[in-house]
Amino acid sequence: MDNVACLLHIPIEGRMLNHPKKVSQVYGVELMVAHLGVPHTVAVKNCKDEYNAYISYKTLKTFYEDHLYVATRLRDAQTMEHVQERDMRKNACVKCYLLYSVGCLVFGD
Repeated sequence: MDNVACLLHIPIEGRMLNHPKKVSQVYGVELMVAHLGVPHTVAVKNCKDEYNAYISYKTLKTFYEDHLYVATRLRDAQTMEHVQERDMRKNACVKCYLLYSVGCLVFGD
Protein backbone atom coordinates (compact mmCIF):
# COMPACT_ATOMS: atom_id res chain seq x y z
CA MET A 1 0.00 0.00 0.00
CA ASP A 2 2.90 2.35 0.61
CA ASN A 3 4.01 1.84 -3.00
CA VAL A 4 0.54 2.75 -4.24
CA ALA A 5 0.55 5.90 -2.10
CA CYS A 6 4.02 6.95 -3.29
CA LEU A 7 3.63 6.12 -6.98
CA LEU A 8 0.02 7.14 -7.57
CA HIS A 9 -0.29 9.80 -4.85
CA ILE A 10 -3.40 8.10 -3.50
CA PRO A 11 -3.85 8.48 0.24
CA ILE A 12 -4.13 5.20 2.13
CA GLU A 13 -5.67 6.63 5.27
CA GLY A 14 -9.24 5.92 6.28
CA ARG A 15 -11.73 3.76 4.46
CA MET A 16 -10.78 3.19 0.83
CA LEU A 17 -14.01 1.64 -0.42
CA ASN A 18 -17.50 2.91 0.19
CA HIS A 19 -19.43 -0.30 -0.31
CA PRO A 20 -20.26 -3.13 2.08
CA LYS A 21 -17.67 -5.85 2.68
CA LYS A 22 -19.56 -8.35 0.55
CA VAL A 23 -20.80 -6.83 -2.70
CA SER A 24 -24.20 -8.14 -3.78
CA GLN A 25 -24.87 -9.23 -7.32
CA VAL A 26 -27.35 -6.39 -7.82
CA TYR A 27 -24.82 -3.79 -6.66
CA GLY A 28 -22.09 -5.36 -8.81
CA VAL A 29 -24.35 -5.08 -11.86
CA GLU A 30 -25.09 -1.42 -11.03
CA LEU A 31 -21.35 -0.66 -10.78
CA MET A 32 -20.57 -2.36 -14.10
CA VAL A 33 -23.37 -0.52 -15.89
CA ALA A 34 -22.59 2.88 -14.36
CA HIS A 35 -18.80 2.84 -14.52
CA LEU A 36 -17.77 0.39 -17.21
CA GLY A 37 -20.47 1.12 -19.79
CA VAL A 38 -21.62 -2.48 -19.85
CA PRO A 39 -25.23 -3.13 -20.92
CA HIS A 40 -27.43 -4.33 -18.04
CA THR A 41 -28.11 -7.75 -19.60
CA VAL A 42 -24.38 -8.35 -20.19
CA ALA A 43 -23.54 -7.33 -16.61
CA VAL A 44 -26.20 -9.70 -15.20
CA LYS A 45 -24.90 -12.56 -17.36
CA ASN A 46 -21.32 -11.82 -16.26
CA CYS A 47 -22.30 -11.90 -12.58
CA LYS A 48 -24.11 -15.21 -13.03
CA ASP A 49 -21.33 -16.81 -15.08
CA GLU A 50 -18.27 -15.65 -13.19
CA TYR A 51 -17.81 -14.59 -9.60
CA ASN A 52 -21.22 -13.31 -8.49
CA ALA A 53 -20.56 -9.55 -8.24
CA TYR A 54 -17.00 -9.56 -9.54
CA ILE A 55 -15.35 -9.42 -12.94
CA SER A 56 -12.43 -11.39 -14.34
CA TYR A 57 -9.42 -9.81 -16.02
CA LYS A 58 -10.30 -11.59 -19.25
CA THR A 59 -13.82 -10.12 -19.29
CA LEU A 60 -12.52 -6.69 -18.34
CA LYS A 61 -10.06 -6.82 -21.23
CA THR A 62 -12.89 -7.80 -23.58
CA PHE A 63 -14.97 -4.82 -22.43
CA TYR A 64 -11.96 -2.55 -23.00
CA GLU A 65 -11.40 -3.88 -26.51
CA ASP A 66 -15.10 -3.53 -27.41
CA HIS A 67 -15.24 0.08 -26.20
CA LEU A 68 -12.00 0.93 -28.01
CA TYR A 69 -13.28 -0.56 -31.27
CA VAL A 70 -16.56 1.38 -31.17
CA ALA A 71 -14.87 4.64 -30.09
CA THR A 72 -12.41 4.30 -32.96
CA ARG A 73 -15.21 3.67 -35.44
CA LEU A 74 -16.96 6.83 -34.19
CA ARG A 75 -13.80 8.93 -34.39
CA ASP A 76 -15.28 11.25 -37.03
CA ALA A 77 -18.79 11.36 -35.58
CA GLN A 78 -21.12 13.88 -37.21
CA THR A 79 -24.32 13.72 -35.16
CA MET A 80 -24.68 14.69 -31.53
CA GLU A 81 -25.82 11.14 -30.68
CA HIS A 82 -22.68 9.66 -32.18
CA VAL A 83 -20.49 12.21 -30.40
CA GLN A 84 -22.12 11.32 -27.07
CA GLU A 85 -21.75 7.60 -27.78
CA ARG A 86 -18.08 8.08 -28.70
CA ASP A 87 -17.39 10.08 -25.54
CA MET A 88 -19.16 7.50 -23.35
CA ARG A 89 -17.16 4.71 -24.99
CA LYS A 90 -13.88 6.58 -24.52
CA ASN A 91 -14.65 7.16 -20.85
CA ALA A 92 -15.59 3.51 -20.29
CA CYS A 93 -12.51 2.40 -22.24
CA VAL A 94 -10.22 4.42 -19.97
CA LYS A 95 -11.91 3.09 -16.82
CA CYS A 96 -11.64 -0.51 -18.04
CA TYR A 97 -7.98 -0.01 -18.96
CA LEU A 98 -7.07 1.56 -15.62
CA LEU A 99 -8.93 -1.08 -13.63
CA TYR A 100 -7.28 -3.84 -15.66
CA SER A 101 -3.82 -2.27 -15.33
CA VAL A 102 -4.05 -1.64 -11.60
CA GLY A 103 -5.48 -5.11 -11.05
CA CYS A 104 -2.66 -6.77 -12.99
CA LEU A 105 0.08 -4.65 -11.43
CA VAL A 106 -1.07 -4.57 -7.81
CA PHE A 107 -2.78 -7.96 -7.61
CA GLY A 108 -0.71 -9.82 -10.19
CA ASP A 109 -0.04 -12.89 -8.13
